[in-house]
Amino acid sequence: MEKNIDLLGQEVKTGDVMLELGRGWGSLSGSEFIYGMKLWEVPEILDGRGNYYTISGDKTYFYWAKISNAIKVDIDLMPEGFEYSFKHGMTDISSKIETGTLLELIENSNWKDSEVKKEQVERYEFMKTLEINNIDDLRNNIKELKKGGYVPHEIVSKVLEIAQIGRATAHNGEIGIAGMYDQMHYQAIIEAVSKDSSCFEKVEERGQI
Repeated sequence: MEKNIDLLGQEVKTGDVMLELGRGWGSLSGSEFIYGMKLWEVPEILDGRGNYYTISGDKTYFYWAKISNAIKVDIDLMPEGFEYSFKHGMTDISSKIETGTLLELIENSNWKDSEVKKEQVERYEFMKTLEINNIDDLRNNIKELKKGGYVPHEIVSKVLEIAQIGRATAHNGEIGIAGMYDQMHYQAIIEAVSKDSSCFEKVEERGQI
């Protein structure tokens, strides 16, 4: 059976965490040049997919994962909080250097800016318990919604529905861009309701909400 070998010649197996280099070209950030990287887990079946985690700790996947362009991550060598962050959604990070050893890449990366902490996960789980089904629910929970943080997509969808704004359509597979537009609309609605809870009254009077 053919072995799966990473960029440094290390054998890779199911469940190994990988740091893939070259995820997008380098780009200028302020006065520094940064290089995109992606963290993912090797799945049981190697069909081009790579696993990663959501903030809830649920496993999902993406396509075009390349073991040959990635470095196997020794979790035991990683800083405190790194593994927890990865297993709760930290996947896309960047480094100030284009190549190097695993530790060099991580030490020069922005992973701390992307760190997911336990309190953020706990807040997300709390947010999932909120009932947002109509404009009154939106008003009654506006203080919690305004606090921000990771917002469940079910709440984003419901808020957009209440405001009669459809979710953005992904063109050419650009799901991330569509999600960004949805988030911008969601934030604008939350800000409007927090400033004026009666901002939807005219729409309500027409029986549209």
